[in-house]
Amino acid sequence: AALALNGLETFQTDAELANEKSAELLESLDEFADISVKRYRDGSNIIPVEIDQDIDLAKLYESLRSQNVFINIDTGSEKILHLTVNLSILRRSNNELLRIFATAIEDARSI
Repeated sequence: AALALNGLETFQTDAELANEKSAELLESLDEFADISVKRYRDGSNIIPVEIDQDIDLAKLYESLRSQNVFINIDTGSEKILHLTVNLSILRRSNNELLRIFATAIEDARSI
């Protein structure tokens, strides 16, 4: 119970930090030539990301997964994935996450 109470005390601060960090990360990801970060109107923590035609979505998924970065590719499209932003974003630096994405995109390039 004490652990749960401690989590409640820090949740608001952690959620605000995760929001700020994710906004910076998504802005940086959107600068990658091979992907385009979109947004849903409702401000969801689920972020659609469109990838270029020369990126193999299944390979991208596997490459990211090997680095413990998980995306949802069950979107009904071969070129759209979903990122879900939550408190786990606080476990790694944005620079590390950007490096992981850059490597995964390169690994998934089919041309």
